[in-house]
Amino acid sequence: MTQYEIKTYHAGFEDEQERIGMEVAKNFIAPHQTNKERLKEVYSQPEFDPETRLYAFSGDKMVGFLTSRVLDIGEDGIKKANLTPPSVLKGHDKVRDLLFNKTIEVLKKKEVKQILSTFGPRCNISAEQALKWGYKLAQQNHYVYSIDFSGLDKVSTDKVVEFDFEKHLASCVKIVAEEYEQSEDFAMRMFDNLKNNPNPKRHILIIEENNEICAFTGINPNNIDSTIGTVLGVYAKNEDYMKQLLAKLNQINKQENIKIAQLGFTEESDIKQQKYSPIKTKLLGIGGQYIKEL
Repeated sequence: MTQYEIKTYHAGFEDEQERIGMEVAKNFIAPHQTNKERLKEVYSQPEFDPETRLYAFSGDKMVGFLTSRVLDIGEDGIKKANLTPPSVLKGHDKVRDLLFNKTIEVLKKKEVKQILSTFGPRCNISAEQALKWGYKLAQQNHYVYSIDFSGLDKVSTDKVVEFDFEKHLASCVKIVAEEYEQSEDFAMRMFDNLKNNPNPKRHILIIEENNEICAFTGINPNNIDSTIGTVLGVYAKNEDYMKQLLAKLNQINKQENIKIAQLGFTEESDIKQQKYSPIKTKLLGIGGQYIKEL
């Protein structure tokens, strides 16, 4: 029987944490893993608590990790923590429970009363596992779809052009804020993130007529698996503009070798709105936020 040792964070673990995280994330619908440079930056901050990062070893080989973070006490007076489900290499599945149970011990000692976690397709750990660990569903908060681009090869894309941050930013901020029912500050942060973290294969697209933005979308290939692309949101004044955007996305997918284009919503009913009717989709998975009482 394989024996495992659980260790708290030590400087130098970042390289292996990144490697394992990227390997495990290949099975995610939207693979993600913080790079080692950013990990080192976060772990060097004075407020960082090394006890909230746990690592599983088989001999001298790291085979999994789990991260958590104790949150500031809010208005409800309840001490809470975020817990990201464990990342564990294939063949070491029992490490998931070892890491989780040890983290619960650590957080209890820190007098945490509630743990908040997200389970579902974005972390490849099911809702059933969350319930086994004693969580309860608090809110379904993301529905992930793949887009079917068939039947768009003959649609004209002549009016679709690349987004210009200087020229189009103000108009698109207003559109995104209205579409997502958020503040313009929220929308501006989204565009700042796009501008400050450029992906060379990312595309942001608009259709502009008579100095008006009539359609907007974009696609960002995944940093771990570039055959997966995340659609940044879709706005169009009518179905014709929508089809033109989709046709252009289809061309980009072929150009960039994107096999799966994903579109996410926070409400199940959103994709059923009339304005999205030209988009043919398939549900890939449902995720939600879960709470565990300690």
